[in-house]
Amino acid sequence: MSAAAEDASCSATSTARPEPDAYDLITTFDAIHDQGQPMNVLKGIHRALAPGGVYLMQDISGTSHVDRDIEHPLGTLFYTVSRACTA
Repeated sequence: MSAAAEDASCSATSTARPEPDAYDLITTFDAIHDQGQPMNVLKGIHRALAPGGVYLMQDISGTSHVDRDIEHPLGTLFYTVSRACTA
């Protein structure tokens, strides 16, 4: 594993903070909506991006109402995966 990859990996309980302007690309996949303080996470990502850096985010287009999201053809699957990954 390269030094950059080692720097980028951390556990869910990590308090490590990357240096400002450290990364050209940061990605998150189905993660921001599960954060206790998502705005703080996004601010940290912004701070860690190098000038001209790119943040690529994929997240679920859902609500906080399970009864509404279950109407989506994949809603039950999305909810189950989200709960399994954050439990």
